[in-house]
Amino acid sequence: MSSIGKYIHFLHSAEAVAEIQAYFGLEKIRTEDSARPHVSDHSGTDNGAIPASTKGNTYQRKHDEFEVSKCATPSHVAEETESNPLDSVIIKNKFWYYLFCFGAELGNKYFYLVFYPFFMWNFSPWLLRRAIYVWVVTMYIGQSAKELIKMPRPPCPPAIKMERRYEMEYGMPSTHAMVGLLMPFTLLLTSIGRFEYPFLLGLGIAVVWTSIVVMSRMYLGMHSLLDVIVGITAATLLMTVMLPFLDLIDSFVLHNQWAPFFVLLFVLLTTLFFPRSKQWRETHADTLNITSIAGGIAIGSWINSLTGMLIPYTGSLPYVLALPSLYVVLVIVLRMVAGIPLLLVLDIILTYCIRNGMARVLGVPLNKSTKRLPLIELPHRFGAYFTMTVACVSITPLIFQYLGLDPSGPYMDL
Repeated sequence: MSSIGKYIHFLHSAEAVAEIQAYFGLEKIRTEDSARPHVSDHSGTDNGAIPASTKGNTYQRKHDEFEVSKCATPSHVAEETESNPLDSVIIKNKFWYYLFCFGAELGNKYFYLVFYPFFMWNFSPWLLRRAIYVWVVTMYIGQSAKELIKMPRPPCPPAIKMERRYEMEYGMPSTHAMVGLLMPFTLLLTSIGRFEYPFLLGLGIAVVWTSIVVMSRMYLGMHSLLDVIVGITAATLLMTVMLPFLDLIDSFVLHNQWAPFFVLLFVLLTTLFFPRSKQWRETHADTLNITSIAGGIAIGSWINSLTGMLIPYTGSLPYVLALPSLYVVLVIVLRMVAGIPLLLVLDIILTYCIRNGMARVLGVPLNKSTKRLPLIELPHRFGAYFTMTVACVSITPLIFQYLGLDPSGPYMDL
């Protein structure tokens, strides 16, 4: 094997991931050792044993102990055997653990459920739309590449899998790394000339954001170094290509009478032509979530522009950013308190109605298995996320106006 081949092999090896995890204080213990409730780090504080992988990102804790859970095998089938006993993990440094768990959430849907409405309602719809255009294209290409390359995630052992939600997906490229880079840096680069603020501060926030997300993927045992490098490289190239065209895309979305048709056509075609495997993977559903959210934001913005709700900013640029007053902070908090629960309730109602309605049409009982049927899952994902996003952009501002929550903010296209 050539030196380059050896280097690539090392970057993709699970051993490299295990070394990174050990460096940041993760230690795997076998079942016979897991009776110890905790260990002490060098600072003298006690750190509980944590399961190597549990459902989602939630760890069930009892007093100072964590329940022992099964370690996913390379074939993603967790079975307790003599060669694969139950494993648990000791967290030697809780700071890194909580930091990287937070970093992982920066690339998950629950973060964007809060981040996108916050940005839309309280800061800059203009900036957010441009970030969304880059986000949907980059994530679609990244998700598709996973299904085409079919590169497995780092096997456990030697790596320690700390998440279960993505273990059935392929690993390359790391879409967490892609979105962890494109979101802060797209916002940073498109804000130049429109907002005045300490650029080095913005650059520092973007670098820290990206670094935490990228490192979280290896710390949690979900990606190799090579997965992350490929993800960062692909995101950088795609962002560079798209940045010069964002104003043109935005102008088309806001002002072209055929924009809704082309947006819906985009969502339909990307869904139909997404690479599919025989086994259902969350990649399929997550990709439709992404295109539906982007489509909802685009069509919601088109509605606002058509009805005159979207007020172009006509002041001088760059707009000088300053610390908000206590009144503005209160308005922001009230908007979030009023708006987010409404979106969640709408999501629950739409999910229930669409799933049960499609199950009745198909004549099948609604259960865990039938929920994954394409004719149930795809309408649910599109209907719920698309409608919820349109409501976020076009309906909640009217509710804010009715409640007296400073209507100029949601409508000002700053």
